[in-house]
Amino acid sequence: MSPSPAAPGAPVWSRWEIVAAIGCLLTALIVRWLAADHPLSFDELWILAGSTGYGSNYMGFFDNQLENEAFCTTAVENAKSPWVVWTQGVTFHPPLHMVSLWGWRQVWGGSDWVAAMYSGVCSVVGIGFVFAALRWQAGVGPATCVALCLALSPVQTQLGTEVRGYGLLLALVGCTAWQMVRIETLGPTRRRVWLLGLTLLPLMLTHYFAAATCLAVCWWALLRLPRSFWWPFAGAVVVAAISYLVVWFPVALTHLDKTAAMDIYKTSEPFLKGAARSGLALPVKLLFEVAPTHQRQWFVVLAMLGLLSAVGLWRSSRVTIWVLLLTVPIGLMLAVDVARGTNQAAFVRYAAAASLAAAATPILSAFVVRNWLGWLVGAICVLLAAMGLGGPRNVGSPSFHHMSQTLLPILQAESPQIPLVCQSPSGHQKYYAKAMMLEWLHTPGFLPRPVMRVLPELPAKSLQKLRAATPEGRFWLCVTPGQTSSTELPKTLQTLFPQVRAVRAPVHVPAGNRGVQPEPAVDLWLLELVDARREPAGKLQP
Repeated sequence: MSPSPAAPGAPVWSRWEIVAAIGCLLTALIVRWLAADHPLSFDELWILAGSTGYGSNYMGFFDNQLENEAFCTTAVENAKSPWVVWTQGVTFHPPLHMVSLWGWRQVWGGSDWVAAMYSGVCSVVGIGFVFAALRWQAGVGPATCVALCLALSPVQTQLGTEVRGYGLLLALVGCTAWQMVRIETLGPTRRRVWLLGLTLLPLMLTHYFAAATCLAVCWWALLRLPRSFWWPFAGAVVVAAISYLVVWFPVALTHLDKTAAMDIYKTSEPFLKGAARSGLALPVKLLFEVAPTHQRQWFVVLAMLGLLSAVGLWRSSRVTIWVLLLTVPIGLMLAVDVARGTNQAAFVRYAAAASLAAAATPILSAFVVRNWLGWLVGAICVLLAAMGLGGPRNVGSPSFHHMSQTLLPILQAESPQIPLVCQSPSGHQKYYAKAMMLEWLHTPGFLPRPVMRVLPELPAKSLQKLRAATPEGRFWLCVTPGQTSSTELPKTLQTLFPQVRAVRAPVHVPAGNRGVQPEPAVDLWLLELVDARREPAGKLQP
């Protein structure tokens, strides 16, 4: 490549190009507008609480401690300052998405739909950048096919409407790709190169796996930038890195020990086989819903798209940007899995940074080979994407929304002074108890009410406070039985709560199956702590 700083300016948009762009973006916006109306999963509620300043640290206040003045930690009216959100958000997550979500909700309101639409708008912005970039590279045809595929993709729709940082990440990756294409098309200048290098800072402040995208950008710079622009680009990257170290790295250090301890994604099948299969399937799973019964057919599609992309890369260097933005994030994820013995590649969201390139790479490659082939591949991709619309959300964390809607009328029929205790005796004990607690605090009509999250061992002091909360010593126990049988659960609970008896039979909410990590079953007990000196406790009945 030998672009010149004096390269001609960008071509003027024609009427049909404007119509095509507006049509694609309106389609994406409408699809996300409808998909944003969904119950929030635990991870989404956690991020929502982080955007108000009540993230990971605040949840520990309920551990074995009766909280009489609990409030909705996700409500925008209870939000703390942006500085608190920046420094005390959610563990494992950089702060940019939560801080920007704080500002968005301050302007547009505090509903769940408003929070989800922030990601939706960001996702549409990312698609707009991809359309503009591909229009520069190959014209309105490839741009329209790729944009429609992304607009209608059920996977991209979900990523683009979750209350997490993936929507903002897509917007930033799209902006990065657009800048790279602009430099290749119009020629590099110091200003353009510096802006590209500085874009790496918001990428890393949005998602840690964006480090792979930053690596892809640097790799592209070495391959495609003239040597006279290497140093300006390196200077911008250094400034971005120093800024990152100053504004965020001290906080990120506090997350490292917790991140290293995570084992929730440990694979149970032969490691290399599981990781390789999950990683290789990502270019397809980032766009289309892949049913377990159709995996072989989808791998045939993947092989064909991979071969087509290889031919496109061999025939035109225009595909280089998209190939790097696709393969480097997936490759780095596989490397992390190999190093840690995990299978995070099984979760599509961790490869979200490669989403835009997953659509652009094969479709642009097809247009490079033959124009008719590009239209054919583009039409097939758009059709396959549209066929998956309307399906269930494939969430990656439990949602206790069904639990709260089922059990709330039962709680409201009794005194609001009766505390609610969340506990999980097996499985991920703290995780499920925290998820239930956050759902209850978020549920309209639940508060005011004393609450507590019980850990595997309950101190006597906490038990005394629970007994003194009401004259009868009553409390609600919301528990996930997990692998504990219906006959063993009462024994487990009676060990945790000595001198307790059941006031009524428990209410059972069956397990759901609406996501990658299905919601566990929940039992609601109304229990009564008695004074052993006056009367026996009796036995709990399942």
